[in-house]
Amino acid sequence: MLHLVQFPALVMALTLPWIASGQNGKSLCGLNGCQAIDLSKRYTDLSMAKMMRTIKPEALEEVFQNMAKLEILVRQVEDLQRDVMSLFQPVWPVNPGPQRWSMCAEGPCSCTLETRFVSCWRLELLYHVPRKQQIPVDTRSLDLGMNRLKFLHKDSFNSLTELVELDLSFNVLEGLPEPVFKKLYNLYLLNLATNAITHLKEEIFFDLESLEDLDLSENKLQELPQLVFYKLKSLKLLKMNHNELTRLPYGVFSNLFNLKELYMHNNYIESLPTGVFRDLHNLTFLEITSNRIVQVNYKDFLSMGNLRSLFLGQNLISHIQNKTFVESVELAAFSGLNSLSWLLMNNNLLRQLPRAIFRRTPSLRRLQIDSNKFMKLPEGLLDELKRVEQVKLSMNPWHCDCFILYLTGWLHRNPDKIWDRQPKCRGPGDLGGKPVIEMTFNSVCDGQWASMTKIQGRV
Repeated sequence: MLHLVQFPALVMALTLPWIASGQNGKSLCGLNGCQAIDLSKRYTDLSMAKMMRTIKPEALEEVFQNMAKLEILVRQVEDLQRDVMSLFQPVWPVNPGPQRWSMCAEGPCSCTLETRFVSCWRLELLYHVPRKQQIPVDTRSLDLGMNRLKFLHKDSFNSLTELVELDLSFNVLEGLPEPVFKKLYNLYLLNLATNAITHLKEEIFFDLESLEDLDLSENKLQELPQLVFYKLKSLKLLKMNHNELTRLPYGVFSNLFNLKELYMHNNYIESLPTGVFRDLHNLTFLEITSNRIVQVNYKDFLSMGNLRSLFLGQNLISHIQNKTFVESVELAAFSGLNSLSWLLMNNNLLRQLPRAIFRRTPSLRRLQIDSNKFMKLPEGLLDELKRVEQVKLSMNPWHCDCFILYLTGWLHRNPDKIWDRQPKCRGPGDLGGKPVIEMTFNSVCDGQWASMTKIQGRV
């Protein structure tokens, strides 16, 4: 019986000889390339369904053991199918002639000679630019955004070596053929946002030595190759927010010494590899909110002396570890973050902060620790924030007993620094729902003080 993990090989066996023969989609048994690929996919799906029905119960264990391998092979077949489909796309007409800009203006795209800008934005392009459209060879900025491009030919931009800006956002691209950005040595902005890209090949960006701005947000990326960004030494802005990433490979940000802003919010990342930000010495903004991160190692931030904004909110963080496992932040957590001005840790599971935690962040101006599990703050904690302008403390279960009076006093001394809303007591008893700023010694300590005076010393 054919093993389940062998079925992708059938598709590869059918398609590889065809590709190697150099047919380039002209015909295969009377079918054009698109029809052949579609038929191949249908055959694969049908074979899968039939095999699943014939598997004996005792063989299911072996099937599940092979699922990881199966997933990899299926992905390889999908890659192969996308690569084949990309070969069927026409290479866009590039005009090197002396009348190239006047001829460009004859097509539906907007052409501006002064800035060498070609905009094919929102033309409902399905596979390629219109056949009547000429792209000048010296185009510096090309906007193909807001169309329906699903595949790109691997040589789409080969002749456009002077491109500095390329916008492919708001299309339906599922993947990128590996040589598609080859020779774009001058490109400094690449916008791939809002497509359907599921994964990237490791060498896809290797020629983009001048790239400073890369937007991969709002795709369907599930994983990243370890060296996918390794050659992007000039990169300053990287957006990967709103994808489906569950993990980051070790060293994925290696060599990004010039990166200043990194956006990874709204993914499914569960943990950060130790030292993942090690080379990001010039990073000033880091956002990893709205993930599933449970813990953060304080060593991750040791080399980030220029970081000004750190957003860790809306995760499952119960501690930023040093050596112990507690729902708190260790004293060394933010060591070295001398430039940090905005720290966001809202919507986590934090319960404690060391008294001197902010002694190492002298530039902090905004602090958000709302929506955690704090019941009290250690005395003197907020007094370390010499330059703070806004503090958000609401939506915590503040326990209004004697220990809350430090926070009450700080609120009275700094009424203009409370951000959004006043923190309220969770309890005990009738104090629940009342603003912390209204607490007095008599209201929170009277009963405790009375009980303490009744304690008799032992002889």
